Amino acid sequence: MTEPIFKAPLPPQGNGFTSPQPQEPKKEQEEQNQNVPQDLKQKILPYLWYVLGGCFFLGLIFGIMMSGGDSAPPAQECPLKYVRNPDIQKAYPLCGRTSNTNECVLFIMNTSRYDAYAEDFFQRAADLTERSRILISTDNPTYSKLNIPPGYFAQIKIPSTR
Repeated sequence: MTEPIFKAPLPPQGNGFTSPQPQEPKKEQEEQNQNVPQDLKQKILPYLWYVLGGCFFLGLIFGIMMSGGDSAPPAQECPLKYVRNPDIQKAYPLCGRTSNTNECVLFIMNTSRYDAYAEDFFQRAADLTERSRILISTDNPTYSKLNIPPGYFAQIKIPSTR
């Protein structure tokens, strides 16, 4: 059987006409005040530690599950599905990460349900980069006739403004 956490003071015994003694009630109050923290330490704190430990353990488990456990893919592998452009001989920066006057590479996705030629994306690339369509088509001569399947990206070389 468990004892209650807080004990109520007992009523005075006898006829109730005892003379008050100022030192004894102070001792009883001090003893009661000293007993309460010990009772709290013995009865409540272990449960509090169990709850805090359980929360920490669950947080650790959820953190490991959310992290995925895998690191980022290596830098050499490209996670995009794209049709490689044979007209690109060296590494160019991505468009948007360089100034507007430099050469860059632009990826545009084929969002239709059918295959499309790469030259179908040249007008959209010209609109996005503010370069002429003729300049883009002359920089990508062999790439313009390649098929881009649905869901794949076209890798378009954007020339510099001279």
